[in-house]
Amino acid sequence: MNRYDIYAPDEGPKKPAVLQGQQFQNVPDAPAVKPANPKQAYGDKKPPLAYIPLSAQLAELEALFDGALKYDPHNWRDNPVEAMTYVEAAMRHLQLWKVGEERTRDTLVQNLGAVKACCTILIDAAAHGTLIDNRRKSKVEADLLHEAEAWVARLKAMQTEREAAK
Repeated sequence: MNRYDIYAPDEGPKKPAVLQGQQFQNVPDAPAVKPANPKQAYGDKKPPLAYIPLSAQLAELEALFDGALKYDPHNWRDNPVEAMTYVEAAMRHLQLWKVGEERTRDTLVQNLGAVKACCTILIDAAAHGTLIDNRRKSKVEADLLHEAEAWVARLKAMQTEREAAK
């Protein structure tokens, strides 16, 4: 059964009517068209929160809800939290996902949702002044990572030459 099977054989799917200006709303670089709804002009100036897919929001929410049940909602706003606690947790969840574990073993929360939740807590705690920034900052290490792009490009070019010489 496809999505059109719900219609009587002679009807077929009904295409929604497009109102003037509606087909271009929220599309970058779209031609300027006067909105049919004056509220749209104000709404188009707001951040487009719908750009974050619902699947990602729900995965993150699952992890945040698990934490809210254990520690209280928004607990990081009430008590200062150390950045590295959440950096390490995010890295563990990402590594578990990388090696094939979609969900945590204890609560079955999605590991990628837990990564997003850790990042959310870091961002929100910083915004509310409750983040203890205990990162070991190193311009040297940051520069090394950026400079590594040069040897990656060099080695790729050398491999291309080796393959061409075959």
